[in-house]
Amino acid sequence: MNDNEHVEWQQPREMLIPRPTTWPLWVAFGITFIMLGLITHWIVALAGVVLFGISIVGWMGEMIRDGQADESHH
Repeated sequence: MNDNEHVEWQQPREMLIPRPTTWPLWVAFGITFIMLGLITHWIVALAGVVLFGISIVGWMGEMIRDGQADESHH
């Protein structure tokens, strides 16, 4: 690169970092209960499936709401 060449710098794009949430923890508990239920009793696995489903829906819903809130600020 010569001294005569100019490098055009651009502002970095804004990074959108999601806010902290406990939903991944509940998803992990759901998976744990499913696995425990496979070796213990089907009711434990069923509870894990329910917990997993509720957690995924809650987590995705929160992400969608946060995304819509971010878009409204632009």
